[in-house]
Amino acid sequence: MFSFSAFIDLLTLTRLHSANTKLSQVRRNQSNASNDAARRQKKEVLFFVQSFVNTILYCFMLVCFHIIAPLEWLSSNRFTSFLSTTFIWEISHALGGVILVGFNREIRRRILHPRDLLNSETIQAKATTTIQHSIFSTQPVYKAAPSQITTIL
Repeated sequence: MFSFSAFIDLLTLTRLHSANTKLSQVRRNQSNASNDAARRQKKEVLFFVQSFVNTILYCFMLVCFHIIAPLEWLSSNRFTSFLSTTFIWEISHALGGVILVGFNREIRRRILHPRDLLNSETIQAKATTTIQHSIFSTQPVYKAAPSQITTIL
């Protein structure tokens, strides 16, 4: 399991490195287009680091569960067996969520500032949307200005 994850991460790392070299060459030639590309590249690197940290965490969980827990001196005591199996399993999955929030600025912003979610333009769009009945149809036609239609996420 770990070798497969390590192989995928190594492959992704080499692809990111080659994309970064190409991006640095583009940056020398263009300035405006490279800003968007640099921003996208930074996001991809953060996604890779997030994935890598999650992989290390889950591999640690699997090592604890399948290698450390079956050891005789740990399995003889119920509390140490609980710590090396159930507790590590739950903590690793909880930390997976913490890692997601830690690496994702948008999710972090929505958690730390929930009032921004309630004051979003989507709720205002729902309040100002008008229903007009069509002359040719008995079904109502929903109309709203394009600037009023937004998504929450």
